[in-house]
Amino acid sequence: MQNGAQIEYDYSVAKAFTLATILFGIIGMTLGVILAFQLAFPELSNLAGEYGTFSRLRPLHTNACCIWFYSKWCFCCMVLHWAKSIKSFFKRITIFNG
Repeated sequence: MQNGAQIEYDYSVAKAFTLATILFGIIGMTLGVILAFQLAFPELSNLAGEYGTFSRLRPLHTNACCIWFYSKWCFCCMVLHWAKSIKSFFKRITIFNG
């Protein structure tokens, strides 16, 4: 890498993690709203039969929000910040600049 050369980043992986974060956030928060309505109005618990009950949907909401949404957000941040930190670090070291 030459001195004064522009560093270019590949944002495709970060964009994919961002889209997955948005998708799982929408899924998890929609399930959260459904569960809140089921707690407020118990007659809504059996709208989808046995698979739409609170006890069946709660683990899906927990996994979608806590595991999928949060982990994708963390990976997105790591990919963005680590790539920029490492490339700017290597740009400053003269050994790697030739």
